[in-house]
Amino acid sequence: MVDDENRMWVAVPMDVQNETYEWWILNPSGELLARLVLPEDQPIYDIKNGYLYSKKTNEETGAEYVVKYRIELTEKE
Repeated sequence: MVDDENRMWVAVPMDVQNETYEWWILNPSGELLARLVLPEDQPIYDIKNGYLYSKKTNEETGAEYVVKYRIELTEKE
């Protein structure tokens, strides 16, 4: 997946059952910028304007809803 800033988002399975994915965020030249861990049942649908959009399901009602996360990449100190 490519976001609106041409960063590549690559999902890497973290376990045999593929229940958890580590998303690698790479710049256009392939340099690793950041990592993000998400469960398999929380897929990423879009990344734009500094936000990541995902979908979750309410376990009690089965209702689906969109979740919006603010993305801010910073250097580790």
